[in-house]
Parts: sequence; C-alpha cells; structure tokens
Amino acid sequence: QPVDRRELDALRWAIHQPQVVADWLEPELFADTTARAAFEQLMASSTFREALDGSVGPVHTLLERLAVEDANAEGDIETVRARLVVNMVSPAAGRTSAIPVGSAPSGHGQV
Repeated sequence: QPVDRRELDALRWAIHQPQVVADWLEPELFADTTARAAFEQLMASSTFREALDGSVGPVHTLLERLAVEDANAEGDIETVRARLVVNMVSPAAGRTSAIPVGSAPSGHGQV
C-alpha cells in the first residue's frame, strides 16, 4: 500500500528544508512504517547523504525517490508550515482517539 501523500510531503520538507519541520515533526506522527523509518534515519544522520547511505530496502528507495522530488511551496513558508502541521497532526490525533481507554501504552491516556 502506498505511503500517504501527506507523509511523503512532510518527508520531502525534512529532506529539502529541514528547518521547516525540525522543531515539531516526530516519528509518532507517521502511520506508515517505511515513512517513519525514513524519518528516523534522517533524524539519526548529520546529512542527507549519510541517511541515504545508512538506509536499506524500502527506506533507501523512498529516501532516494524523495531526494529528486521538490518540496512544493504554495504560499509563504509559515503557510506551508501550518499546512504540514495540520496534515500530519490531524490524522495522528484520529489514530490516537481510536485507541480504547485502558489499551494505551503505560503512562498514556490514564487519569
């Protein structure tokens, strides 16, 4: 199944202009395991080249593909940033609210 376009967009920005997502984007916001692993690889590396060289399989393929795709800036950078936040946080919040109370990981969702 293909990676959600919103997750691909966030990864593109993490590759091409990391300062746009660096202070808020977290691995837990990615539903797709390959996209999450690609983001974690980017976070663990000093440069994109290091991330690409240290990746294998589907993660390598995804990073390689996104490296040649432009991050699409429609509007000023703050508008882009706001769109990225909404596109990543809203689906993650929906996934979190679908977890029944009592089944959340230890320390989360307990009153």
